[in-house]
Amino acid sequence: MGAGTGYFFAVLFPERVSRLISIEGTFPASYANKASCSQHHIDDRRYTEEEMLDIFRARHVSEEAAKTIMARGSTRTAEGHHIRNDDVRVRDAEPDNVFPGLFDRGLSRFRNSLLVVSKELGLLDSSSSKVATAEALMMCVGAEMCAKFKYVSVGGSHHVHLEAPDKVAPHVNDFLCT
Repeated sequence: MGAGTGYFFAVLFPERVSRLISIEGTFPASYANKASCSQHHIDDRRYTEEEMLDIFRARHVSEEAAKTIMARGSTRTAEGHHIRNDDVRVRDAEPDNVFPGLFDRGLSRFRNSLLVVSKELGLLDSSSSKVATAEALMMCVGAEMCAKFKYVSVGGSHHVHLEAPDKVAPHVNDFLCT
């Protein structure tokens, strides 16, 4: 979600973004639009803490990371329920949902320095036999388009940056300081 938002901003304002870090996001690319903004709705349902945790468990998010996300992304009511306060348009981080066609036109201007941090299994599902090929292709495209490009693989789940920030932080620090 954050990687898509970062790519979108960097494509729109390349002069304002000299370095971009994508954690568990792929290289910026154009893709088919799944749903228009008018198809999104506001989620004003009230969830118990256990219901919220179940939603995150289904997405393989640890309980500790889920509670961190809940603290930042929901409001607790007096009755002890949670209401999500994130913007549903950003939940899927699809730029074309917000400004159709704009991302495609600006992608060719993407020349920022880019760090992609991925879990050890790679960008694609581990059942795919083409993970190494996809990663190699992304590295070639990244090296061609970016002023500086680095791809780093770290051990952990998709949410390693929430569960073990000490694994990600050295790579981010090195990228920002060089």
